[in-house]
Amino acid sequence: GQVIGGGGGGGGAGEKGSPHLVDNYAAFCHGDAHPVEGERLYQLMRPASMRRGRFLYINAWRSIAKPGVHIENDHLALLDARSLVAPDDFLRHELHTADGSTVQQYALASRNAARHRWYYFPAMSRDEVILFKQWDSDPRLPARVCFHTSFSDPRAPPTAAPRESIEVRCMAFFPDSPENSCPPPVVAAQIAAGAGGFDPDASVRKMLLSIEYLQTWPPTAIVWLRKLGATSGNEPKLVAALTRDQGNHFGLRDASDAQRRDVAARLLGNTDFVERLKANLAKLP
Repeated sequence: GQVIGGGGGGGGAGEKGSPHLVDNYAAFCHGDAHPVEGERLYQLMRPASMRRGRFLYINAWRSIAKPGVHIENDHLALLDARSLVAPDDFLRHELHTADGSTVQQYALASRNAARHRWYYFPAMSRDEVILFKQWDSDPRLPARVCFHTSFSDPRAPPTAAPRESIEVRCMAFFPDSPENSCPPPVVAAQIAAGAGGFDPDASVRKMLLSIEYLQTWPPTAIVWLRKLGATSGNEPKLVAALTRDQGNHFGLRDASDAQRRDVAARLLGNTDFVERLKANLAKLP
């Protein structure tokens, strides 16, 4: 097989849950790549010769603390895929990134939490690495995605240093795999490009869902949300800003000004939306 490196991110020192110069600890149960995202990355990163076979999107995660310093809190927990209930546990989730793009992911439903088995490696040091799957294209395998999360350890000593970690993602290609699970290039390109167009009902649904995940927005967006949400009565201003939608998170890129105003009016006329928006703004760190 072949391996091509990708981007990465860090979880670093700072007050837990607060925006800072590196990514927050991801303290919710998720898988970073929905099949749509996995196939989009395949199309972007595959070698020209890679037309068939299997591809594997992998995450490498480790501490970057000083030598001799171990992770004592905010560990990375990994879900044993054998304890999943499929398809019940798989919820489609959108992550809106700082560069204006949208990443399709999986969130983990909590209804079967009593069945789930979680594992972590205590006291990890910088010379230890965790490798886990983001997405495996082979449909024959029982475990194709690894749900994971950061968690606060109630046994952590009060002197525990803030966790400092980094992750690097890469794509592995297996052209000799006996079963071809790679999408045709033209299909992958269409998936990456998206359908386009404007659907006001879909835009409203996306906004209704997005306010339930404000804590997963990029740190810079959380700072902006906190600032705007700190003043009562700012909801129309916030919704108007969201409907400008330069990154096309809500499918409004092709909408006219009148259509954006119509979507904003529908949202602000929804009492439940306004109350949920206020409540979730209040929960931001």
